[in-house]
Amino acid sequence: MSTIQGTVATNHSLRNLDNKHLLCGSGGSRAILGSAGAILALSKAGHNDWRSMGGVSGGSIPSLFIAAGWPAGKMVKLAVDIDFASLLSRRTNIFMTFLAFLLKERLAQTRPRRAVMGSEKLGDFIDKLVTAWPEKYWTMAVAGKTQVIFTSKGVFQYLEDGTVRQVSAHPAPLGLAIRASCAVPGIIEPAQYNGVYLFDGALSNDGQCPIGVVVNHFKSQANEVVACDVGDREAGYWSRFVNNFWRVFCGNHCVWPKDEKTPTLWQAEGSMVITPAVNQFPSLQFTLTAEQKWGAVIAGYVAALTELKTAGLLDEARFAELSAPTVNISAFQAICET
Repeated sequence: MSTIQGTVATNHSLRNLDNKHLLCGSGGSRAILGSAGAILALSKAGHNDWRSMGGVSGGSIPSLFIAAGWPAGKMVKLAVDIDFASLLSRRTNIFMTFLAFLLKERLAQTRPRRAVMGSEKLGDFIDKLVTAWPEKYWTMAVAGKTQVIFTSKGVFQYLEDGTVRQVSAHPAPLGLAIRASCAVPGIIEPAQYNGVYLFDGALSNDGQCPIGVVVNHFKSQANEVVACDVGDREAGYWSRFVNNFWRVFCGNHCVWPKDEKTPTLWQAEGSMVITPAVNQFPSLQFTLTAEQKWGAVIAGYVAALTELKTAGLLDEARFAELSAPTVNISAFQAICET
């Protein structure tokens, strides 16, 4: 396995993570695996008491299982064992699928109701494993320029002018909420709720790691948020080429604008932002080897431990002890059993 380094956003304002908000940002397969590793590290370091747990897109999945009371090691093993591709149903041929991925940035703007893959199997998978909405869990999707936030206390819509209305006093089906948050336009079909088509939670104005959702919805401060953000650092020359092509060809009409609230800015306001360097595969690559999966999990784990040490929450001896199993996959797998 190649050496994996985790990058961190330095923050010295957090000395205790008790009763903070845990947030896992978007990033498809990279977010599922990187966030799972970060959560495992936080748990091993003794940080398990969260005021809320949630996320968007790929990050909505590991945060759900932790909110449902799963041990972190069990959650990691599930993330590695899942065949992500089996949870999606192909709607068209290989050529049209390739074309959709090529046009991904443009489709994020136009948001068609049809896509090359359906996510009903993902919804069924979630509903089978978690049968009741966890009290502290939330996720978010977008409808137009509004945010639709799913919680145990109901469904809330944040309008463009900042006002909020409660759409329902009852929680939506978990599988539907996850499907909505993971609905990458043109790639994965949108989910419908109350007759409205909902898309990827990463597309709201709060960006791919929406710390603003936690601050606004839970009436909290930035220094009460611990976030895991794999970012938009897509792997490989081809991904960079496609994004640059669309930027040159039609600018912001084809490429989603960069977030105004970057992790660096949020960190300056007090948030702890863990940024695993999961660069070995693209976000929307759903067929992965076991080595790729474990590598991404370890990247999240290392990044979280490093951030805890930087924030003064982990001394040298404990850091060394918790980092020791990352020398190889077999040693790391063993800590998921304890």
